Amino acid sequence: MTVSLLKIIASLGMLIDHIASVFGWKGWELLSPETTELMRVIGRFVFPVFAFLIVNGWHYTKDKSRYFSNLILFAIFSQIPFTLASNSVNLEKITNEGPNYFPNPTTFYLYLAFSGLFVFTYWYFALKKKFSISMVWIAVAPLLFALPLKWNYIWYSYFELNVLYTLALGMFAIYCYEKIFIKHDLKWFEYILLLVTFAVALRTIGNNSDYGILGIVLIFALYLARGNLITQAGVIAAWGMYFYGIQYNNWYSAWGTFIASALILFYNGKKGANLKYLFYIFYPAHLLILGIINIIFRFS
Repeated sequence: MTVSLLKIIASLGMLIDHIASVFGWKGWELLSPETTELMRVIGRFVFPVFAFLIVNGWHYTKDKSRYFSNLILFAIFSQIPFTLASNSVNLEKITNEGPNYFPNPTTFYLYLAFSGLFVFTYWYFALKKKFSISMVWIAVAPLLFALPLKWNYIWYSYFELNVLYTLALGMFAIYCYEKIFIKHDLKWFEYILLLVTFAVALRTIGNNSDYGILGIVLIFALYLARGNLITQAGVIAAWGMYFYGIQYNNWYSAWGTFIASALILFYNGKKGANLKYLFYIFYPAHLLILGIINIIFRFS
């Protein structure tokens, strides 16, 4: 099974999962509970597969800074569609407009400082003190959490970030590990800068992204187990049992992650067709369509 085939299968699973989220019991209850449950269980394999692909891509990419910055750019593009389709604040009938919402100035200035820290660290380490247009979206990315916006009945951004943020932070965790424990090429103040930036990112963005810190843990664990598909499949199964079974007492969803374990075991190490931007484009596109449908239901 090639990388491209894994991406296609995972994208289809993601679509099934999100349709269930909008039209099932979490959303408008147009699907039966049994159908919704089955679709959600099927969708549980998606994140572990993309976590595996992030680790795989990190190993093979020739430009790690571009790989990271592209992920951040599409995380920004995906945030409004994600909020429209997935956030609970947009999954209820409109009874009254309520007040429009703008961020607290103190919160905004605090995240502006975080934004400056992230950009400086990215410029210093990833770009090696060179300037790039990608610094713009690295600066914008943390501000989305500080900018929950509601206008004319609809929330466009809220206190929850899409899964691309989780994947990007997992990638950042791998980068920090390699710089600190493998390359050993940092000066003392560089260690401090890198660790402080990662800690701030984990506390602010990691806590509020889809799958949260445990999602980042899965990515890093798959990185540590790289090169051994059986071990990686076991990591995914163990993570699923803990994340869904123990933490949420949803053992049906936990078993769904075993689909990911099975798929990983059939990976043949080949790239397959050139579908580099399939997930990047498909993710915000299908969420935008579902989000528009969701908003139409809110007004109906």
